[in-house]
Amino acid sequence: MDLKSRVRRQLLKVREVSETFLAAFHTPEQWTLQVHDKANHALWFAGHLGTVDNFMISLLAPEKAIAIDVGSIFEMAVWHEALHAGQVTVARRALGVPPLVDVPPKSETAG
Repeated sequence: MDLKSRVRRQLLKVREVSETFLAAFHTPEQWTLQVHDKANHALWFAGHLGTVDNFMISLLAPEKAIAIDVGSIFEMAVWHEALHAGQVTVARRALGVPPLVDVPPKSETAG
């Protein structure tokens, strides 16, 4: 698989995960829930992603290109979104929403 296909697949998957996280928020109170006073809330996360998406698109425009290469822009998009998606999971859990991936407890007989 070529780089373009790999990066596209990663971008689509991380956005799918973020949208799944955000689907748990319905009311204004939920969207602006801060687990502590320094935590970002889900609404901030959604707005921040849109702002960064627009910034990255501007970097891809030939007249505004300032990055090392196009691949580096998309690689940054993946880790950036994943970082903030992790922050949103804290608010989801505070709302009582179960994690998307849950590890079953070890059995008492397992070593």
